[in-house]
Amino acid sequence: ILLWAQIPLFILIGLLRHAEWETGTIAAGILAFISTMYEKASPNSAGSRYLMSVSAVLMPALLVYILAGNDWQLDAHMYFFAMLAALVGFADWKAVFIATVTIAVHHILLNFLYTYALFPQGADFTRVVFHAVIVVLEAGALIWICLRMSQALDESDKAVSEAKSS
Repeated sequence: ILLWAQIPLFILIGLLRHAEWETGTIAAGILAFISTMYEKASPNSAGSRYLMSVSAVLMPALLVYILAGNDWQLDAHMYFFAMLAALVGFADWKAVFIATVTIAVHHILLNFLYTYALFPQGADFTRVVFHAVIVVLEAGALIWICLRMSQALDESDKAVSEAKSS
């Protein structure tokens, strides 16, 4: 639902900020569609979580692209942090890790290949490193939370099983 909800949001932001929103919105629709189809084919699987995690952090990448050259392009980078944090709901540290690597690869590649899709002034490797440090700090905290959640859920399942067998 979160992936699909971003499509009208991208259209609205694009129209309000006078940005070229069509390509990014189509790409968002493709990501949402592929993630939905994979989840339907393999419900609640690790692969589905990982694909949705990659799609979730590519959505902010698309928003940053939509806002290329706009005053809000740098602000849109905060969306990466929000989407990464939302992945803690999977209680799967690997999903957070994969999403973190996706963000890093995205920033490094675009810094060299299509600079204005990342920052309004073009390439800025120092800024990419700065963003990476912050994302890694956040990911570390989120991974720790996921591990604690997973442990708590396992302990809860064990307690329920013991209670039923008594």
